[in-house]
Amino acid sequence: MIYDRILCENIEEHKKDPDYKKIHSILDGCHKQGMFDVGRGYCATTSLVIQSVLHLNNIHTEIIEVAVAVEYDNGHLHYIGYEHLSRSENEVPSHVVLITKTSIPYLIDLSIGHLLGGEIGVVSKIDANLHINSDILAEFKFEKYKFLYRQKLTNKFSQVYETSVINRINTDKKIFDDIKILKYLNYAAITLSLFSVINFVTRLFL
Repeated sequence: MIYDRILCENIEEHKKDPDYKKIHSILDGCHKQGMFDVGRGYCATTSLVIQSVLHLNNIHTEIIEVAVAVEYDNGHLHYIGYEHLSRSENEVPSHVVLITKTSIPYLIDLSIGHLLGGEIGVVSKIDANLHINSDILAEFKFEKYKFLYRQKLTNKFSQVYETSVINRINTDKKIFDDIKILKYLNYAAITLSLFSVINFVTRLFL
């Protein structure tokens, strides 16, 4: 199981909930297929895939647009999904997570492994009574990190998804282009080697 790879407050308490155990079992299967390695940095695509897999197993969820502040134990801060803080013009200033519709609601955010030190992401319960009449969705304190999730009222999910897919296509295209370049270099190297062999043989018999 991947309990030690997922951030969760009071993990032993969570394990008593059958819904949480079922969710973790499903996510463990996704992890073994490498989904969370491929999905790093692609919140919309990852959330849609997880939502589909959970739905097939009768765990219903909702995709929520959020802004996230992360504080590391060394004092470093990272902001995800905040307006005007995107690092490039191609980066959509938004982020999405899943909220389960189980008796105890859980927040699932598993596209941020590239920002963590070996963990995959967050799967932890939400205290619905903690932030009444507030845009704060959840606040978590882990050993090495603190997370604050704020629900956004904008509607940029489609833009996030489109950008996520486009980024994946562009990444794949770059990989294929790099492979083509390597093939051409190999062909060039083989050609030069053949010329060297021909030159050597010619000199040998002249």
